Amino acid sequence: NFTYFRINIKVTPKLDDVEIYIDLRVVKTIIGRPFLNIFEYTISTDFTIRIKGVGGKLIKLTKWVIFTFYLLSKDLKGKPTLFKIRAIS
Repeated sequence: NFTYFRINIKVTPKLDDVEIYIDLRVVKTIIGRPFLNIFEYTISTDFTIRIKGVGGKLIKLTKWVIFTFYLLSKDLKGKPTLFKIRAIS
């Protein structure tokens, strides 16, 4: 059984696709800085939460990143459509 899926996203509408994995078992996604650095982003420190990390250890998160990516799909008529998604991680 898999609990994740793979999708291709675009950092900007004109750049090549980047393959990512989305874990369906988690509500909040943690991403590393090397991956984050391919995006334009802003960092927020408006609130703090604790999450369970690998091995069940509690981790205090004090920074949130807001970034945008794009998904290429098709509309109901089959026409290629680019979706702009604003993500918080």
